[in-house]
Amino acid sequence: MIIPNYDNGTIDVHLDPVYLGKCKKLASVFDKTTTEQQEGWGPIGSYGGGYGNTPKDNNNVERTGAIGEKAFSLLTGLPMNEDFKPNGDDGFDFKVPSFSIDVKCHTRHPNQAVEWGFNGEFFTKAHAVSGSYVPPRADILIFSAVIAGDKLKDDSGDDWEDTSVDSKNSNNIVVRFFGAISSKKVFTDIKGRLGSPLQSGGPKALAGNFKNFYIKREELIPMIDFLSRYKDELLTTKSGVII
Repeated sequence: MIIPNYDNGTIDVHLDPVYLGKCKKLASVFDKTTTEQQEGWGPIGSYGGGYGNTPKDNNNVERTGAIGEKAFSLLTGLPMNEDFKPNGDDGFDFKVPSFSIDVKCHTRHPNQAVEWGFNGEFFTKAHAVSGSYVPPRADILIFSAVIAGDKLKDDSGDDWEDTSVDSKNSNNIVVRFFGAISSKKVFTDIKGRLGSPLQSGGPKALAGNFKNFYIKREELIPMIDFLSRYKDELLTTKSGVII
C-alpha cells in the first residue's frame, strides 16, 4: 500500500510480511559482523563504519538500509540491487539517466532530532579523506524513516513521534518518504552541518570518530514534488504511485 500525503508532500509505503521478510533475509546476508564482534561492540568500523548495530541486533543497519531501498523500489518501480558487495557499494542505491540516488532510512521519526537538540531533523554520515571532509558520492539524497510497525522497542515513548519501531520483530511496517536534497547543497557550509552521531549508547570512546551532516526538513524538496518533477525518470510502469 502506498499513500501520498498531499498536505505535507510526504509519501508512506507499507511493507507487508513478504517484503519485510525479504529485507530481513538480505540484512543477514549483508551483515559484516563476525561471531566475536556479535558478542561485543568490536573494533571501529566493524559495523559498516558506524555503530547503529548492537550486540542485541547486529544487523540493524543493514536491515534498515534494505527496508528503505525496498520501499523506494515499490514506490518508483525501480529495481533494488540485492547483490552483496564485500567492500560496500558505489555510494548510491539507484541510478537513473540524470543522477544517482542514495536512500537514507532513519530508524526513528525525525522529529526526535529536534527534541534531542541536534541541528537538523535528518542526517547523513560525514566522510573524511586525508583529514578533509568529502561530499556524499550520490547526486541526490532521499530521506525516509520507519514511522510505524506492529512491534516497538522497549525504550519507546507513548507519543507516536517518539516511537522506535522494532523492525527486527515486526511483520508490518510503514516507511515515510519526506523528500530529497542534492549532495552539493548538503556540502555547503559543512561546519554548520557537522554534529555528533544521533546514535545513543554504544562505544562512547568511538563517538569522536563519527560525525554527521545534518539537514533541516525545510531544505528538502517534498517527496511528492520530487517524484512529479522527475517522473519520467523515476516512475516506471511498475510504480506504486500516481503523480
